[in-house]
Amino acid sequence: FDGNSIKYSISEERFSKIKNQGGFPQLAINYVLSKNDVKPTDVDTYVVCGNHPTNQFFSETKIKLDWLSKVKGFLISLENQFSLIMYINNFLRKYYGFGSDKRVNARVAEMNHLVAEKLKISVSKIKRFDHHLCHAATVYYGLCDLQENWLIITVDGGGDDYSMTVNIGEKGKIRTIAKTPVAYSL
Repeated sequence: FDGNSIKYSISEERFSKIKNQGGFPQLAINYVLSKNDVKPTDVDTYVVCGNHPTNQFFSETKIKLDWLSKVKGFLISLENQFSLIMYINNFLRKYYGFGSDKRVNARVAEMNHLVAEKLKISVSKIKRFDHHLCHAATVYYGLCDLQENWLIITVDGGGDDYSMTVNIGEKGKIRTIAKTPVAYSL
């Protein structure tokens, strides 16, 4: 940002030449910093899109998943096809605690430390926001006239347990009015 304007918005795939490049966007970050003659420590805040951690963010690191995380991934991939799987998934969440705030917070802290380590910055400079709110904010604050009211719909494969949101942008703020869970996504 430069004041209230987005100065750069660039994807890692532009540098890696890999379509839909996942993982930590080191090349894109390096580009933006170098274009502005800025060191990572000069930046006030780094925003990470998504409150739920993902191992794809650091594909080159060896983050070990416990068996419940592996089971969760398998169950989520099947939820759309089998209602019994949804029951089992909810049972495991309730009685074995995966998806609990304590476990998610521990994974978020682990990912934040990895980001800080990569950029050689303090972990306090990292802020996380909801996946779909980040999409909505990109449109609203980047493209819309903030003096008008806007209907903002986000749709993707999923993020922070949702595949779609409906939001209202008004008076410089975004309010989510509906969400579709990943389990009900097409």
